[in-house]
Amino acid sequence: MSVEIKSLLENTDKSKLINYLIRLADRDESIKSELLMEFGEPDEELEMELIMESINRAIREGSNRGYIDYRGCNHVCAVFDECTSRGEICYDAGGIDIALDIYAYVLRRAAGISSRADSSSGALTDSINRCIADIAKLCAEVQDENKYCNYLIKLASKKVFLEFDDIAVALFEIASHMVNVKSAVKLRNAFAKLIDQTRYGIEYLKDRQTEIEYNIIEKLEGKQAAISFAYKNIDIDNLRKTVVSYAMEMKDYYEAERLCVEASEKYHNNHILVKTWLVQLFELYSITGETDKLEAAAKALIYDGKTSYYYKLKEEYIRLGIWEQKYPVILGELKEKLMRHLYAEILKSEHEWVLLFELLKQDNSLIEQCAEVLAPYYPKEIFRMYSEMILHRATDVNDRRGYRWICGSIEKLSKLGGTAEATNVINSLREKYPRRAALIDELGKTEAKIIRDKSIINEEVLV
Repeated sequence: MSVEIKSLLENTDKSKLINYLIRLADRDESIKSELLMEFGEPDEELEMELIMESINRAIREGSNRGYIDYRGCNHVCAVFDECTSRGEICYDAGGIDIALDIYAYVLRRAAGISSRADSSSGALTDSINRCIADIAKLCAEVQDENKYCNYLIKLASKKVFLEFDDIAVALFEIASHMVNVKSAVKLRNAFAKLIDQTRYGIEYLKDRQTEIEYNIIEKLEGKQAAISFAYKNIDIDNLRKTVVSYAMEMKDYYEAERLCVEASEKYHNNHILVKTWLVQLFELYSITGETDKLEAAAKALIYDGKTSYYYKLKEEYIRLGIWEQKYPVILGELKEKLMRHLYAEILKSEHEWVLLFELLKQDNSLIEQCAEVLAPYYPKEIFRMYSEMILHRATDVNDRRGYRWICGSIEKLSKLGGTAEATNVINSLREKYPRRAALIDELGKTEAKIIRDKSIINEEVLV
């Protein structure tokens, strides 16, 4: 069809084609917008009219007595994303101000529905973050920083963001990288006003205010002045990270280590923060080559569940030529200190089938995790344990969804090679639950599929 259309248009009189496009544009403003975007410049008034209409319609369609439910919120957020994409197109076409106006409008509407929408899917946060990321990208490339800095300060000061102050903070943060002496005063005053008006999370806002002050000082006074400011506010985690990064950049590894160790000791009761600083220490010791310290940091992370550091530590041991010596030691430590399902994954990656089977015998809840890799070596035991697992789980399900899960497990048992055992499980369930019509129905489908798959395999073998 596209070839036919192309041929038709190529042989059409130009004036006739132009008149046709004009009629289309007069009937449909979205087509007019596309034509302007493709062959001229975006029309700001037209673009904003289309964006507003699109969002208003989506909110009307997604609302029920003023409330936007889960599905409605996802629909509205999909429209937010379409509008943000439209802003990106305008930006690429040279309409920087139009793009920024679109992003700003999407953010205001997103904040406006936040208190009356079921945003549990995370779609609203994703739409907001995408929009903010586009604003940051746009502002990083503009020439007239003062103009866009003042625009963002004014936008962030809108009342609509009082209920969703993360947006305001993000906009202030972008603006802080573009300030001059005059706009810095405006930004500080605007942020102080946000803190005065907010009802929740004041301590969080004060910390973010301090972090933004760091950006302002760096912009107006330089890096050294900003680092000095950061040291005075080192208890704020993000500023400590900034100082550590600067120390690493300056190759002051002793200072970087001191700051990291100090933080890990200070936050010893905060599991997440301790892990963050251990990661930083691991990276530091990777640079300094302090193997013992690197090993200690890696093991602490591994035992905490971040098993990716097992493989990083392994790489370091291999590089040093001590892997063969260290391997049995660390494997023994992992057995004692790591959660069993995580230990099982490491054994699988190392092809330690004997150890994995011993672990499975100690904890048969790992059967689904281990069955596929162990079945070729211990078929009889694996098929028995898998069958027992299915029969046990069947006692806890009483609806078709659960029955389908049971039957999926039976099918997997057959594919592992335990077709006879799978058939036995089907017969056992039929005998135990003869009155569960839905279960009997699903078992029949599964049995037929197993027989069909087996006959196909047999035919392939004969061929």
